[in-house]
Amino acid sequence: MATAAPGGQALTLVLCLLLRNVCGQFVVDDVYAVVGVAKGSVTLPCSFTAPSNWKDHELKIIWFKNFTEKLWDCVVKSEKRPDCRSSPISSRTRISWGVFGNADLEISVLQESDAGPYQCWILLSDAYRRRDLLLSVHGNHNPSPLLDLFLEKLGDQRVT
Repeated sequence: MATAAPGGQALTLVLCLLLRNVCGQFVVDDVYAVVGVAKGSVTLPCSFTAPSNWKDHELKIIWFKNFTEKLWDCVVKSEKRPDCRSSPISSRTRISWGVFGNADLEISVLQESDAGPYQCWILLSDAYRRRDLLLSVHGNHNPSPLLDLFLEKLGDQRVT
C-alpha cells in the first residue's frame, strides 16, 4: 500500500495558492465590439486607474492586433508624458492621451483589413489588465442587420 509523502499535501496547497494569486492578478474585460466605416476613423477605448499602492510609478501599455502584431509599446511614468514606440504597420494609428488614465487607440482612414481583434495590455510590476476589442469595418454607413442582431446578443457595446 502506497502512502503519500508527508510534505506532498503542503506542497500541493502552496502551488494552488500561488496559482490562485497569479491568476487573480490578471484581469480580462469582456470583449468590446466596435463598428467603423471604411475611410472614416474610429477610437478603440482603453483606460486604466493606477492603484493607490502603485509602487514603481511606472506601467506599460501595449496595443496588439490579432494577438501578435504589436502596434504600440508605451511606458508611463507617474503622470508624465508617455514614452511610446510604434511599429511600421501602425502608420494610421495614434494613442489618445487626453487625460492620465486614457490610452485609447485611434485609427484613421479605416480599411477593411483593419477589422479584427485588438488587445490593450496594461502591465504593472505586480498586476495585469487586458481589454479585448473586436473591430468591424463596413464600406457604408449602414452595418448589416445580421451584425446588429449579433451585437445586440453580445451586449451592444459598440462605439461608432
